[in-house]
Amino acid sequence: PPIKESKACSIFSNYYGANCTARAEVAGMIRERFNMNGIDPSGQKVGLLDEHHLMCFLCDPKSRAWRDVFHLQTNKAVLVRKMVEWYVPLGDDGSDEMRNRVIKDFEEFDTQANGWFESFANQLPEMPSLEELQKNNKSFGIKDVVNYVETTGAISGRLGWFECYAGSSDVYRFVAKPLLSMGTVGSMDCERRAKPLKNTILTKERNRLSDPTGVALLRGYENLRHIMHAKKVLGKRIADSLS
Repeated sequence: PPIKESKACSIFSNYYGANCTARAEVAGMIRERFNMNGIDPSGQKVGLLDEHHLMCFLCDPKSRAWRDVFHLQTNKAVLVRKMVEWYVPLGDDGSDEMRNRVIKDFEEFDTQANGWFESFANQLPEMPSLEELQKNNKSFGIKDVVNYVETTGAISGRLGWFECYAGSSDVYRFVAKPLLSMGTVGSMDCERRAKPLKNTILTKERNRLSDPTGVALLRGYENLRHIMHAKKVLGKRIADSLS
């Protein structure tokens, strides 16, 4: 008997012909963008995830609910070391003592061990086998993720949890706080911020301008924008002080 087409395949068939002949070609174009391991696709393609998204998941105290469902498709140890190296500076003498300390604190946080044991209301769920985890990884969709974010308080809920139960911990102060404080913006917002850099700062007439100087000028521009916005909110005039 003929195989019943899915709704998506039926749509492809209407546009590209029967039997969904173009599906493989289209899938090949978009599959690389679904980089669930956080690694950037080749060329100028933009992936769905960035390594920092996965780092945020690692630092999310609410993510225990996904422990037996979500399959982290990258080496966790490598990702943790990258995360710590990104956010924790070396000591003044070049030592990595603080980095090692943060990694140890993260390991205890992730396993709910020692001082972290009583911070969590529930026991740590057991990990299933790799085969079962890969199967469970296909059992949820975008609606489940949205519901999870909304019911757990989004960014403020996670920061509030840390501030309440572990505000002085190394993993929160050095890693989780800056990571979980990041918001997401659309590409258009990023382009608006980049326009002054292209049209006013790094122009043809200023082709000898070094990158550090260009960054400093862009930061000055952004800071002035924030100051003007704050003055408008406070009902002050341009020449007034913010204090």
